[in-house]
Formats: sequence, structure tokens, C-alpha cells
Amino acid sequence: MMHRVFRLQTPIFSVLLLLGAWLWVGCAPSGIVRMSPQNQWGVVADADGLVILSRDGQQRRISDSYNSRYGVIFSQDGLTAVFVNTSGEIQRVAVTNGAPISYPNLTISPDRGVLLPLPSDQFLILDTTETEEVVAQVVAIENGQVLNRTEGIGQVFVSAGAVTAVQTSADESHWHAPDLPSGALKLVFQAIDAPEYLYLFAADADGFDMQAALPRLLSSDDLELLANRVADDPRSGLLTAEGRYLLLHTLADDVYQLWVLDLQSDTPARLLVADSAQPVEFLVAPDKPQVAYQTENGQVEISDLPSGLITQLPLGAEMQGWH
Repeated sequence: MMHRVFRLQTPIFSVLLLLGAWLWVGCAPSGIVRMSPQNQWGVVADADGLVILSRDGQQRRISDSYNSRYGVIFSQDGLTAVFVNTSGEIQRVAVTNGAPISYPNLTISPDRGVLLPLPSDQFLILDTTETEEVVAQVVAIENGQVLNRTEGIGQVFVSAGAVTAVQTSADESHWHAPDLPSGALKLVFQAIDAPEYLYLFAADADGFDMQAALPRLLSSDDLELLANRVADDPRSGLLTAEGRYLLLHTLADDVYQLWVLDLQSDTPARLLVADSAQPVEFLVAPDKPQVAYQTENGQVEISDLPSGLITQLPLGAEMQGWH
């Protein structure tokens, strides 16, 4: 039986084109926020808001109010940009002319939400209420129509690569959400009223829909791990590419740990990194169920999650990405 308890309802920038890539010169500290899909536009944040730059060097200020926690989303044709202002309003603006327009009745908390682009000219709002309930809304970029609303969510876990932290100041990050190919963005929702149940959602060219209720029923030990998840960091719960394994970064009693849970079985969670005094550095492979991480003694290891096989890299190796 499927148990589902969610409730649905200034010219300081110059640009050069070099070998087909954008080279940005003179950017303010906030820097590049996003490139449009065809690289014909770039959005740059400065102390006064957002500036749009074109390939031919033209620039236009599109907003004097921007919440740098959230990235900018482009429509698939690159002609509309979506962003969050400092009042929490979600706005859209034509990149070539005009002023920002607020979507009716769409707001997001200043420091507790995530905005994700979907491969269907839509975007996903994930926002946490004062009662710690997560609300998910799928919105059409063109007109702000809410196509799907899901309430009753406890925790949310996203595909590796779906959210990247971009440092905007010494103590502030914004969540940059790159465009992922159709089918690559997966999320797992935990039901807040039945926290042992997990549900897999995926985004493709047709929209964002629930794919399956996952076989794993969270045990009391699992729920304790989730309660210790590193706060306010979407990357502290990452899914492998196929959505089977969950990498969970936890913090308890000033100790960081990295765990893996198999969402297709009830096998106990496996500890990969124990008792680190610093946040665990880890990278999930983009196309296979493997994770690279740095242990508490500085050793870099790669774990093949289905087999449990661990490969140790030479001492001094650094994690710079998957090749």
C-alpha cells in the first residue's frame, strides 16, 4: 500500500568574448550570478542589485533589490530572468527592457528557502515555514501560475549538483542552482506526519512529479541521523544520480560525520567518515553511485556504494571534481 500524507494543493563591468567563453572583467565582489542558456546574457550582482550584460557589451540594471541567497533563473529562450528581491517577492523581468514584475501571491522566506530551475520553463520553490514544514510549489515562468503545490513535507534531499553554494561575503552564501538535463534533477521528500516514509520526485521536460514511494522505512536510528543533519545547507543531504543512495552530512556534539543510506532497502545506515572536527568535504559522482570524501585524518577515499568497495587515493591527493 502506498502511504502518502502530503497535501497537494553603474558601468563597472566590461565583457570580452574569447574562444566562445565569457570573460568577465571588473566584477563587483558578488560577481556573476548566472549565464543564460545560450550564453547570450549574463546576470551580475553588485552592491546595488542586478545588472544584465549582453554579448555585445550592452548593460542594463534590471533591479535595485536582490536577495543574494537565491540565484537567478532564466527561461529556456534566455529572454526572461527570475529572481528574489529583498522583500521576499519572486519577480520576473525581460532582459531587454522593462521593469521587474512580481508574481502574484508568490513569496519566499529571506533565508530558509531554495529556488530550483526545472527543464520545462518552470521553477520549483522550496520554502520552510515557522513550524518547520516545507512547502513545494511548481511555478510557470511565463505567468506565475502555480502548477503543483505539495505541503506536509519534512526534510528534502536533492540530486548532487542541483545546488551549489556561492560565497557572497565572509559569512553569507547564496544557493546557485544550475540547469540540469531533463531527468537529472531528483528530490526525495520526507512526509512530516509520517516521517518514516520517503517519496521520490523527478523533473523532466513534462514537469515535476512523484515517481515512487521508496521502499526504505526510516528507523529510529535513521530519524536521529536526519535530526542531526547539518542545518541550512541543502547539500547536507545529497542523492546519487539514479536516486538510490542518500549521502547525509551530520553534526552532533561538535562532531561532523558522513553517512550513506540505501533508499531501496532497510539495511542500516553506513558510516563513511567518523568524528571529524571540521565539515566533511565530499563529492558525489555525477553519473554513478560513488562518492569521494576526505576522512578525519585527511585521507581521500572513493567509495563504490553498491559494493562497499573503498579505494584510497595517494596521500596528498585533493578533491577537485570528477573527470
